[in-house]
Amino acid sequence: MRTLGIIAAVLAGLYALWNYAYPTNSFRYRLTLEVSVDGQPVAGSGVIEVTERRQPKIGSSFSSAMTIRGQAVAVDLGSRGVLFALLQGTGPGPGSNAGQIVYATFPPPKGQAGGAVSPENLRRYQTQILRAELSPPQLPLLVRFREINDPTTVERVDPRDLAASFGSGVSLQRATLETTRDAVTTGIERMLPWLPARKGVIGYLHGRERSRSPAVPSLNGSEFSTGLFR
Repeated sequence: MRTLGIIAAVLAGLYALWNYAYPTNSFRYRLTLEVSVDGQPVAGSGVIEVTERRQPKIGSSFSSAMTIRGQAVAVDLGSRGVLFALLQGTGPGPGSNAGQIVYATFPPPKGQAGGAVSPENLRRYQTQILRAELSPPQLPLLVRFREINDPTTVERVDPRDLAASFGSGVSLQRATLETTRDAVTTGIERMLPWLPARKGVIGYLHGRERSRSPAVPSLNGSEFSTGLFR
């Protein structure tokens, strides 16, 4: 028993040392979309949490593993349908996922070592209220469902032309991103009851399960919700 106690103490010490050397930092932000429907304002927002765990250095750069907890932002346009801003960007590079969009919008101060995932910069997202309006290229991927109860009817939405997807009189007025300490938004399964049962599978943007076109990005359940379903 004494040997087991010593082993447990050693393991606990190693775990504490690892966490000290490679800490975990989390921050949250709120994404808000404001839409005009026949001249009437409609808005939707959601809080998403980003966690970065430091990894051993590669060369002179910080390395980290990112995890996301949250869900797509939904804007209910009534009889016109629902607009979703996903946890995925529109392409590779800055803004390519729900964490990178923050780094691209609020880059680290010039001269700060370690880049966006440095402990100093991550603490800035934790402790400061940073707010900015997003231009269409900065937005995450926007989609809608022709039939919300059928996940294969998912379609891409052009932020510059919401009327093409939702009809005349619908336009995106503003999109804002703001760091926050509010609770992570939940409950998307009430709007998309089929989502938990799909176990991450949705298909491709045109609705089919396979695509030969690399220009058509794939989607899965984690683009709508991640870290919330078990």
